Order: sequence, then structure tokens, then C-alpha cells
Amino acid sequence: MAIDGVLNVESFDNHQVLLETDQGVMVIRGEGLHIRELNLEGGSLLVDGFVHSIEYVGDGPRPKGKAKGLLGKIFR
Repeated sequence: MAIDGVLNVESFDNHQVLLETDQGVMVIRGEGLHIRELNLEGGSLLVDGFVHSIEYVGDGPRPKGKAKGLLGKIFR
């Protein structure tokens, strides 16, 4: 699975990948999930595995430059 618009990977394991994208926070759930390739400069991510669901959570798109991942949220 290829995803564009990725700003940051907040967390990941075999069952869930939590991403900050230019369209909001995305949660990918499944089995055997593995991040094959991550390019934050280009905003792309490749995930392998069996995907059960993909959902956006939160308030939608964030203004550029506001949140910088988990540490940016802590040290605002």
C-alpha cells in the first residue's frame, strides 16, 4: 500500500500504523503490518501486510508548520 502526503509517523507495530498526513491523522489497522519505505521529504510511505481498515481521526487538515509530531505537541 502506497500513501502520499505523510508528514510524520507517530507510532507503528504489527497491528497499527498511526500517521500524521496533510489531510489529518490516519490510522491503518491490520495484521503483519510492516513499513517497507518511508520518505518524509517526499511525503511517501509504503506499508506491507494485510490491511483491515483505514480511517482519519481528529479535526482534519492541520495548517503547515503548526504541529511537529508528538514532541512538537508537548513543547508548544
